Amino acid sequence: MELRLSSGAVFCALALALAAPVLRADDREDEAAKPHELKLMLAAAVGQEERLVYDVSRQVAGAGGRSDSIDLTILRKIEAVDDGLASREQLTIEKLLFNGEEPKLPISTVPVIRPSKSRQATIAPGGPDVQQEDPDDADGADSEGIAMLRRDPDGLARALAPAGAKKTGEEWKPDLASLLLILGPAKGTLVVESSKGSVKLASWKRVDATPWAELSFEATIHYTRGEDKKTIHEIKVSGKLEGAADGSAPPSKEELGLEATVVGSDSKRTLTAKLDRTLVNAGKKPEESAEPRKKDEKPAEKKPDEKKPDEKKPDEREPF
Repeated sequence: MELRLSSGAVFCALALALAAPVLRADDREDEAAKPHELKLMLAAAVGQEERLVYDVSRQVAGAGGRSDSIDLTILRKIEAVDDGLASREQLTIEKLLFNGEEPKLPISTVPVIRPSKSRQATIAPGGPDVQQEDPDDADGADSEGIAMLRRDPDGLARALAPAGAKKTGEEWKPDLASLLLILGPAKGTLVVESSKGSVKLASWKRVDATPWAELSFEATIHYTRGEDKKTIHEIKVSGKLEGAADGSAPPSKEELGLEATVVGSDSKRTLTAKLDRTLVNAGKKPEESAEPRKKDEKPAEKKPDEKKPDEKKPDEREPF
């Protein structure tokens, strides 16, 4: 049987075919313009693995001026989680180039913990005895670069995350104290009155049905160190962070530029850093690793002589 379509039916079909993509594009534009909750981090889980690729360069102006570059690839595996945060990790160095050359490493895998507020990585008790500081850096000029590599990969996302839903183009204030902990020295005290910063939702879209956000940010952070409350140190930082906005993966890219100086001084340290993150294994949530109890089955009773092992505090070690 031969099927014939009238010219009017053909015209209608063609019009619908052409209109459909336009309607879908309009829907995407409407969705992007709405406020959205930004879940920028993947919940930490035992066994979770990700690959971290760092590209860091640093220039020091003034006395002792120099420039360095570090290309570093690390496989990060979470071994323990406390209060929703990774408390013990295993870091395996897969690639390291310092100023384009590959140094010989005595070890490639290091167990670390993050016991302080800054969550800077520290060698775990029982871990290898490795060099902790650059002996050629007596003035502390390496502090920002070392902090960049030791910091919690999720720290920047936590410091930039907004309290509620945001529209594309909307701005809010970052957590400046947290930014100082991430980017500054271990014992820095924020000077609140002269510090400032802003974060903006630069774009929101869907990538293969996954909500995807890009944040841009800038901040000027003033702080003092130790007992010296007169000398004001300054960090100026700007950059961007992007990735899944529904908590299904860690941020995929970070870029930032940083200038550190002492107010009134001619010396300046400039740092640029990029971090690419790729989830290798999502790990298991606590409820997934435990076998479900059968119906009407009572939990096992604790034996009278059963004692909880003593918990020891981690050694006071210098961060690497």
